Amino acid sequence: MYSRDHYMQRRRQLRAEIEHSRTPEERQLDEELRSRRAKYDSLPASVKKEMGELQVFRAFARVASIRIEAGSDRSVDPPEPDVLCSIDGSPYYFELGEITDQGVARSYAIALKTDEPTGGAFSQDIPFASLLSGKARKTYVTSSAPVDLLMYYRKQYPPGEQRFTEMVNASARDLHALLKRNGGPFDRFWIFDFWNDKILLSL
Repeated sequence: MYSRDHYMQRRRQLRAEIEHSRTPEERQLDEELRSRRAKYDSLPASVKKEMGELQVFRAFARVASIRIEAGSDRSVDPPEPDVLCSIDGSPYYFELGEITDQGVARSYAIALKTDEPTGGAFSQDIPFASLLSGKARKTYVTSSAPVDLLMYYRKQYPPGEQRFTEMVNASARDLHALLKRNGGPFDRFWIFDFWNDKILLSL
């Protein structure tokens, strides 16, 4: 059995071989990408959060069966929900929440910084249930404008269809309790798969 040091040495050798085989154009492109990445990493966490949420929201808006006016979306600050946009000429809010295991989130951040793939065990159920619970306890200022909850998969790949159905069924009571017609804070509820540009659930 090979030791960890052996694998690390072999990985360094492979990376050196790949680097040696690259063209000048490929090296220049890589440097440009690293420079952009460094600029992004230097941004405040709040700015990066807003950028990520708007990217997800705009992907959702392209496939949602609602008339979100192009260019009307913008990030807003608490106690307002995350995104304000216009639907049929009227203001409309969306509160966003990413479904991701904390271990996946940490691994994703490390992979971005090191350009190295990472992996490990993770949960589908726990982040789903904890996000529902957290959103149910929040209050929002919307000046009577409607607000939807948009939960999404981005860092973590969504479960298969059968597993997803089981999770939704197990949380059905909590899901419906989020809606205003049942005393909750939200007019509608969505789950969006950012990986595949697909709406997995709408209530």
